[in-house]
Amino acid sequence: MKVIKWILGSLGVVVLLLSIFVFVAKTKGETKIAVRYAMDYDNVAIPSDSASVAYGKYLAESHGCQKCHGADFSGAMVADAPPFLVNASNLTSGNGGVGSMFSDGDWLRAIRHGVGQDGRGLIIMPSEAYYHFSDEEVGALVAYLKQVEPVDHEQARSEFRLLGKIIMGIITVR
Repeated sequence: MKVIKWILGSLGVVVLLLSIFVFVAKTKGETKIAVRYAMDYDNVAIPSDSASVAYGKYLAESHGCQKCHGADFSGAMVADAPPFLVNASNLTSGNGGVGSMFSDGDWLRAIRHGVGQDGRGLIIMPSEAYYHFSDEEVGALVAYLKQVEPVDHEQARSEFRLLGKIIMGIITVR
């Protein structure tokens, strides 16, 4: 009987410690996810000539923008897993799209820095691949994205679920 009480007591302590760990990790993860970044916009001129738009189309196609945002840039589900739901934004000016709401600075901040219009980090936006684009390249890319055909496509916001919050609370993000 003493052995059973000892085992149950030990299990109770383990469950209590695990609960505390999960609570702390989840809270820390929520704090990391909620961080908002204040930054000045990059000062880049966005061209409107056909050669720049064509170059922007080439950059979008050759750098995989359509893999996440869809062939018509109307957005797509990237992942729906226990840690998170990730929907790549509709980049067009159609209903549900950011194209009509984004200023040039919003486009530049999202592409180069992975920061959304509200200042939060964009989940899995590979901005490190675009950060080193020259001003001419990123300007051409924005010029192209601003003129893609509007597509009406509304979708759920990306979200970190419980497991994702716990993971974010555990890992070190630099």
